[in-house]
Amino acid sequence: MSEEAPLLAMRPRCAYRTITTLVLMLLLSNLTTATAAPPSDGSTSTISLDENWSDDAVFNGTVIVASGATLTISSNLSIATGSSITVSDGGTLVVDSANMQSEANDTWLSMIRTTANLEIPLQGIGGEVTVRLYFTAELTQSTLKAGFNGTELQNAGGDHTDLTTTLSAGTNSVQIDLEAAGFLAVKVSGIDVLEGSDNDAIEDLRGLDYHNMKADGVTTWNIAIASGGSMNSVSSMLNGVDLDCSGTCTLASTSMHTFAPIDLGASGSLSLDSSDLNGSITYEDVKGLLGAQIDWDANSTGTGGETDRWILENQGQTLTAPLSGVVITLEGLGYWNTSTQVSTSSDGTVTLPSRIVQWMDSSGVVSSEDSQITGVTYSEASNSWGTFSGSSGPLGTDDVTLTLNLPMLSILSLDVLDDKSMTSDSVDVKVSVKNEGASATIRLSCTDSSGADASTYPSSIPVNASAGATTDVEFTWTQFQKGEESLICTPMIPSAFSEHESLVLTNTSSATSQSIDWEAPIDPNEGGMVTTLIVAIVIAIGALLYYSKRAPAKEYDTEIVEEEDSAEEGSEEEEDEDTPEEVPLEISED
Repeated sequence: MSEEAPLLAMRPRCAYRTITTLVLMLLLSNLTTATAAPPSDGSTSTISLDENWSDDAVFNGTVIVASGATLTISSNLSIATGSSITVSDGGTLVVDSANMQSEANDTWLSMIRTTANLEIPLQGIGGEVTVRLYFTAELTQSTLKAGFNGTELQNAGGDHTDLTTTLSAGTNSVQIDLEAAGFLAVKVSGIDVLEGSDNDAIEDLRGLDYHNMKADGVTTWNIAIASGGSMNSVSSMLNGVDLDCSGTCTLASTSMHTFAPIDLGASGSLSLDSSDLNGSITYEDVKGLLGAQIDWDANSTGTGGETDRWILENQGQTLTAPLSGVVITLEGLGYWNTSTQVSTSSDGTVTLPSRIVQWMDSSGVVSSEDSQITGVTYSEASNSWGTFSGSSGPLGTDDVTLTLNLPMLSILSLDVLDDKSMTSDSVDVKVSVKNEGASATIRLSCTDSSGADASTYPSSIPVNASAGATTDVEFTWTQFQKGEESLICTPMIPSAFSEHESLVLTNTSSATSQSIDWEAPIDPNEGGMVTTLIVAIVIAIGALLYYSKRAPAKEYDTEIVEEEDSAEEGSEEEEDEDTPEEVPLEISED
């Protein structure tokens, strides 16, 4: 046996194994995409492996498509109210040539002005034609007038009204005019046309041509695509759905009727390719927050009229200022180009209401808001320092931190212009104040080195602190206690800045003068004795000076005659003690 024989013997076995492996792979492939049906009993189920709904059915329940799984719908489904499909992060929903219709199919045309009209298609038979309009609610008489264009309008009441006219053969359409008594919710829910022997109902009111009306209705079921999930719809119809897409959604050759605006949140992405969104129940076909992505191609259409194709909203934009009570004036806000004023709260912030900042109208024109901050004003200190302002400019869409042009004060120096003084007397003082910020009329208060309020004139020193300037102010200081004291002065801070002094004061927010030796005057109790002594000394000195100036001009001899009778003299003295003694003098001249 040759060496090649064993190899040739092995080849059939290898081929057998290959075929077996391919068969198993095909079987596994069929198992991973199982054909199934939606729940019909209101139950909840989770799809963990790929699943295909290919048979027509009633869908009544809740379905969750797990991460890694794909649900494919390629059939006609009648969907019960309250049913939903949720696609998790990493899951996929494929809608391929499917027709997903709400069981309720509750739709109508709403008047959005007091006058409106709609075009009714005809077969062109001619003769007597009756158009019956059905309303969602009974109308009282004189609520609505209706009639054929060019004729007198008639009152329309109840839950329907019949309009009859005669038309020539070949007339293919007729216009119905509507006139409401005020802004009332007039809703046309159905239209029948009796032409010749045919009585036909218009199946889809949204397909009519109308003016000052919009397709309307209610949504009854939901599709939710989580962030990280995806939905791909091709050649399909979705009716009565509320579609939330925080993930990635693509609609190609897909129609949506009677739907809530597709909500993208802040993370969703939507691409439209030759699709028709006709019948949003609001004034937007698609809505999202800033961050959402929308690609609306030229071949796709929306509800039309006053309903925008898409809008992007700015939600939660915050303005921050250094203080509470800052008034901010805003202009050009949102879709309606409005103006408003807002004020910061206790934490210095204010959050603006949600507003439309970008949109595409029904004609495909994209617009953006041109919002501006036109005023920033702080007047909480207007009765003390003044009113202050901040810078203006574009508002934009991001959070904004505002600045205020406030005073920024320093006390550069404080000088007493006298070296010493007596208590109860005043000295002159000069203070230098620098203001590196906005102009303000401020006041200074002063204490002495013991911490007691100093007696100054004025009691609070006014300073007109001009912007970017140094201002010198003089005042007087009086001290009533003897000893060495210095003066300390600092700005008086309004209550508006009491908790934010760093916004208006530098590190040199006060200044201290040199020490002054205050001397007390003489005590009044000691003043009397001193005065007496001084007076006595002055008198004595005066007397000495007086007598020293009296020098004798001549010399005299004086002879004193003695009294012989001293006893008699004594008796005379006793008789009259008050009589002064007379002493006879005998003067002889040499």
